[in-house]
Amino acid sequence: MFRLIQTLISSAILGLTISSCAHIKADRDPQEYFTLAWSKDREITDPASGNLSIALNSPFVYEGVLYAGHNDGQMIAYDLETGRELWKGEDKSSYHSAPVIFKDQDQVIYGTVQGRVYSRHYLTGKIKYVVDLGASVETEGVVYNGRIFFHLRNHQIFCLDAATGKILWAYKRSVPYQTTLQKASKPLVKDNKVYVGFADGFVAAFGIEDGVLLWENKLVSGSKFVDIDSNPMMKDGKLFIASLSGPMAILEPNIGNLLRS
Repeated sequence: MFRLIQTLISSAILGLTISSCAHIKADRDPQEYFTLAWSKDREITDPASGNLSIALNSPFVYEGVLYAGHNDGQMIAYDLETGRELWKGEDKSSYHSAPVIFKDQDQVIYGTVQGRVYSRHYLTGKIKYVVDLGASVETEGVVYNGRIFFHLRNHQIFCLDAATGKILWAYKRSVPYQTTLQKASKPLVKDNKVYVGFADGFVAAFGIEDGVLLWENKLVSGSKFVDIDSNPMMKDGKLFIASLSGPMAILEPNIGNLLRS
């Protein structure tokens, strides 16, 4: 009897809660939650397929400016409050990664599918430099101590001087697999080391000064889709990284040995 009473009371409370929530939802104006500030119609048709182009990059906001790359080949800066167009970069390429800011020089830096890295003044859009890296820039750059690091579609890592665009070093990974996910992981830069996952199932660490390979560890075995495309992260002095076809790996970041998976 006691359990029956408990069940009845619980059911009554649950019913009242659901009823109250439904009442609140019905009575409140949706505009109290969301109000459209502004919108831009950027529907561009791909001339090859006739389909609408799909933007694969992410927008980026910095000091009241929204940066968005459009697959009609333009990087556009908007005033975040009003949507007013501040500047437009005619890059004639699409984008797979978001821009980043190099605060020391007031630069917004981003890569394109054509393999070029652009640096512009973040407020005016004036070009500081353009560097051709030779393959699609798949991930956003990582700025660290005046340098910027990019991971390319062709399994190559570049380190540039963020202020001038000068190539300081590069590392090309030989990937024997024909079948990969055709993606790339964003490098992690920590304590003067660069950690990167590759399409051959390896994770590797490099020195930021000269790009020397410090260690590598094969985490995934198989004949295809062994890519390590998740972005590495550091927590409590340990390196966390994973592949879609393998387990999460926890590594010792100084020498790369596997602690747990």
